[in-house]
Amino acid sequence: MSFKRRFTQLFTRSKPQATRLPNQPVAANPPPTLSVPPITPPLHSEVFIDTDNCFGALNQINRDLALLFLHHPQQLEAFIQQQIGGTLTFRYYGNPAFLIQRGFTRPLQSNPSTHRGKNSDDIQIALDVAHLPASVTSVVIVSADSDFIPVAQRCQQQQKQAIMVPLGRFKPHNYGEYDRIINPDRLIQQLQQLVEIRHNDHNPPQPALPKKPSSPPVPKSQHRLKAAQKIAVRNFLHDELRERHQLNLAETGYQLRQRFNLHDHHWYGYGSCKKLCLALLDSVKLDETGYKLLPR
Repeated sequence: MSFKRRFTQLFTRSKPQATRLPNQPVAANPPPTLSVPPITPPLHSEVFIDTDNCFGALNQINRDLALLFLHHPQQLEAFIQQQIGGTLTFRYYGNPAFLIQRGFTRPLQSNPSTHRGKNSDDIQIALDVAHLPASVTSVVIVSADSDFIPVAQRCQQQQKQAIMVPLGRFKPHNYGEYDRIINPDRLIQQLQQLVEIRHNDHNPPQPALPKKPSSPPVPKSQHRLKAAQKIAVRNFLHDELRERHQLNLAETGYQLRQRFNLHDHHWYGYGSCKKLCLALLDSVKLDETGYKLLPR
């Protein structure tokens, strides 16, 4: 055996092969393990609606829009349900005497023993948010005010999502502490469409009235000053010129309209008050400004 062949046998090792006994069954592949995703709790949101504030903000846009918001709060509820999903609980805050008088029918979360001031609803909302159970996963504030930032910070401390619906005029720079801002423009457009539908139902279009036949144009000959009226106008201009030694065309035109009922904008064929005065008065001339008549 050559040296090269012996060297190859010594330093070449083949991979060990698994030996199987006779009549031994082949092991089957182990079944795949199923990965079960973690069960996430259902989304439970509490919606706090500052009803007085929302009514005031919508009232600045349109009075009918604000009243429709009070009469049909289900429009707001459906909008928030579509935007957020999950289980929602709606809480309305406001002055019962003010809202019920305007047709609001939802129950209000108001404390009769609390003095009703400007910020009483805001304080009540903040207290209710602070005592929410752990099962609530998100808090939704519906208001046009930007003073609910401490409420949003409290929600973040409780590991709850803070969502803001600035119903009214949308100003995103005032709501930097919230986890999510829902633009209310789509809801306002829906309310405006309902307002237009109601307006059309209460005010159906009236049938067009037949047009009156237009009167034939007046011949130009009838726009001329009559002889007697022309003499009266000439005498009036002479008297004014003799008394004042000049005629202001603006004042003279006003006096002619009032005194002789001259309402034709073409000045009865003369074109202007200046041309009428120059035609009826022979001994006058225009001054340098062109607005006064002076005797020659």
